[in-house]
Order: sequence, then C-alpha cells, then structure tokens
Amino acid sequence: MLDALEVDVDGVCDGKNVVIGAIVEHIDSAGVHSGDAMMCIPPWRLSNKIIENITDSTNRIAKEFNIKGPFNLQFLVKNERAYVIELNIRASRSMPFVSKFVKVNMISLAAQAILGKNIPNIPQDMWMNTGTYGIKVPQFSFMQLEGADIVLGVEMQSTGEAACFGNSFYDALSKGLTSVGYNLPKTGSALVTIGGVENREKLLQTSALLKNLGFKIFATETTAEFFEKKLGDVTVVHKISEPERKPNIADLLYEKKLILL
Repeated sequence: MLDALEVDVDGVCDGKNVVIGAIVEHIDSAGVHSGDAMMCIPPWRLSNKIIENITDSTNRIAKEFNIKGPFNLQFLVKNERAYVIELNIRASRSMPFVSKFVKVNMISLAAQAILGKNIPNIPQDMWMNTGTYGIKVPQFSFMQLEGADIVLGVEMQSTGEAACFGNSFYDALSKGLTSVGYNLPKTGSALVTIGGVENREKLLQTSALLKNLGFKIFATETTAEFFEKKLGDVTVVHKISEPERKPNIADLLYEKKLILL
C-alpha cells in the first residue's frame, strides 16, 4: 500500500441512523499516527467516486455493527479503491475538530445515541458545504528534548495540536503551521535530498516553486544531478556521513544556513 492516502471518518450512529461528521484526509503519508498527522476537511485529493464509496461503506458498517454512540472509521485509498483498516467504537481525538468545523456538537449527538434516543436526520454531506477548509496541525516538543527521535510512525509523539480554518487549503495550512511555531520564510536556502527517481519526481514541482520564489536549492550529488536537468542551477552539498567532503550538510546546519529541509 505504498503511496496510499489515509482517511478518517468521524460519526455517530443510533443503530439505525448515521450522522457522518466529516471525511477527513491525512496530509501526511499513510501509516503516520492520526494524532501526529496533519488532517484536512474537506479532502483535497479524493475523487467524488471515492467520497461516495467511503460514505456508503461507513453507513453499512455502522448499521451492521449496530453502533449506538460515536465511532471512528479509518480507510486507506489507492488506485480509486478504499480499504477499511480500522473501526474504533469511541470518540476519536479528531471529533472536537470535526464538531468545530461543521458547527454541530457531535459529542451531544453521541450521548443521545448512547442513552437510546434517536439522533436527528442531518445531511451526511454537511461537511462539504461549509465554504471553508479546516486543517489540524500537530505540535511537537522535539526542540526541547535532546536526543528525541523526530521520525514519525505508528506511535504518537505529538504533545498538542492546533486547528485552523481558511478560505482555501493553503490559507488554512499556513495558519496551522504558523500556529504551532513553524517559521514560513519568504526566501533563503532549501536542502533537497531523497533516494529513488520516483521520489525525486514527486519533489520536482515543489522544488521548482521554491526556486521561482527565489530560494537557493542545495542537494546531495545524485539528487542534484537529477534536478539540474529539470531546474537548472543547483548547488551540490555532501552528506553528513562524508564529513571530509565540503561543502557539507552538517556545516550548513551548524551555521544555520539552511531554512528549509
């Protein structure tokens, strides 16, 4: 399932009726813990077909399990197919974010369902018609913890989060990143280094945008060779594992000459 997208659905069911709070897309790679992943409402890379598929699957699963309360359903999406990977019959940590976005108290609905009451008939696409974007961005404490492992994975490492809303995906994302302490520079130097031609192709558009914005692009040898053919001038820098070769990434980091990695 390499290159799959991960999707969360937060909802409430009373055994018969299902309220879908939102279909939430992970911005990070599939497999990153949902508490550490940046998340977006509405999804910005899912087709209408997949959204309809996920909506239908969510309704059928919630009713089949006779859920009476809150639930969180998780999918992987690849090649226009959605695969169920997990069902949690509880309120997820993203439910407050969803409630804020759609302006519906999902926990109140869940309490009604748990008490055996019928939940109101709410349109299942309400999250699609708000005219705004919502982004949840995690807050980490890596800078305060010497020796901390900054690689994200299946175990949650974030210590907080911020939810921001905007008129576009990029508006909401920039607000979210700024809110958790990321500096968004207008110019400077960026390091690009990644293995595999396919992965380099994925970074090509982003690197081109940075260069057009006036950023100086640094890259390790093989990556630089690839980007020079596509982008033109790229400055070669050597790996930390080769300290005798200059210029070296370690020196640039120590001298704080790299703004983006």
